[in-house]
Amino acid sequence: MRVQGWRWVSVLCAVVLAVPLVLPAAAGAQSGGAYLDGAEPWTESDCAGEVPIVVGSDAAAQSDIYSAVTLAGVVGTDCVILAGPRGAAMPAAQRARLDAAAAGGYVVGGTAAVPDAKLTGRVMTRLGGADRWATAQIIGNEASYLADGTRPDSPTMSETALTVPADVSEPGVFLDGAEPWFAADCAGDVPIVVGSDAAAQSDIYSAVTLAGVLGTDCVVLAGPRDSPMPASQQTRLDAAAGGGFVLGGIAAVPTAKIAGRDMTRLGGASRWETAQLVGRRASGDTIAGTSTSIEPSIVESEEIGSETETVTEEEESMGFVLEIEANPTWMAEYQAIEDFAAACGLDYEEQYECDDPEDTQTLIQMIEDYHGDECGNFELGYGCSNLSPRESWALNSLRACPRGWAMASNLRCYHPNHDLYYSPYAYHPPSEANSQGVPADYWDGHG
Repeated sequence: MRVQGWRWVSVLCAVVLAVPLVLPAAAGAQSGGAYLDGAEPWTESDCAGEVPIVVGSDAAAQSDIYSAVTLAGVVGTDCVILAGPRGAAMPAAQRARLDAAAAGGYVVGGTAAVPDAKLTGRVMTRLGGADRWATAQIIGNEASYLADGTRPDSPTMSETALTVPADVSEPGVFLDGAEPWFAADCAGDVPIVVGSDAAAQSDIYSAVTLAGVLGTDCVVLAGPRDSPMPASQQTRLDAAAGGGFVLGGIAAVPTAKIAGRDMTRLGGASRWETAQLVGRRASGDTIAGTSTSIEPSIVESEEIGSETETVTEEEESMGFVLEIEANPTWMAEYQAIEDFAAACGLDYEEQYECDDPEDTQTLIQMIEDYHGDECGNFELGYGCSNLSPRESWALNSLRACPRGWAMASNLRCYHPNHDLYYSPYAYHPPSEANSQGVPADYWDGHG
């Protein structure tokens, strides 16, 4: 199965945070792709005696998997069973986990995503809506019911006629069908603020789940992390009730975007931990989350999302930097390949080849030369034969960033004290981290 990704580097480096990319299956579990990376504490755990949560694991079920981890946080289990693609049998390793689990449990998604035949011999509670957004909200409703016996109202049918404001549309962000949450009137409602660039897609699903818990339809899209909050969303937030929640870390939703509000931030070290935090909060665990009023003081900047946004005043006085551009030598090599790929007509959506077969071979040779002997043979749509996607991305981080730093999907380098240091496939060996920021000689021939 071919992968879809973010330019050529995503194919060879697995730099996609929100777009499926196929990895070798781990113990027969990860039939769903690279978006499962980091979910192993839930998808590969010992299920003996645990409450099971079964969910599909093909690309179309990505949002349901986040909802499943959220539900796991509600019921206090780590037993998330990956049922495999809808047209295939449940992977044997996952079937064994299900067989070892306690009786009962939950299924996330409709019968098309997880057919009843995959659950033979079990009576389970199915939680599935008409689309991914409805399923996310149903999970939230169930969480509320388990916590206190109530099921908050869903957005009214009249709200389905709304349209998502034009100023929140971003490349790589899927919002179709979510109008009842992102365009509704927030007057007097509890607000939930969430980032809305491609890296925040999983948090957006979690936000709708939390909305189902609270009985609110006021999900406010904060915009990309390097841009101000969209005007339409700021208006909605201003009209909302005091307090509320923020989903994601400070890098995803900077404190400056919610200035003047004391909100509860639910943000883990990964998207999976954030999803579970939502579940824990939904279950009545008030310890889950932190107040935004105690977040570090931020150096003022005219441009929200600039690197100074994540640096405290004390750190700035020390010359401490948490985010820098990638090494220009690496960027030049990368850009040369990007330019050639664009000129040759490489199609990232329909086919992984140039208009001219000779150009395809030239492009492959350029990428193999870029990687060196570590790559082996490179195939567009699959990657290097001798490197896993994680190893490919680690190699890029080593070439593009100071030792111990990580390069994320935006081609910028992040210090371990920055949230994006923990992005999927970022290379970050803590023992090598430079705790004093960028070395003075970093730009002198670094490559």
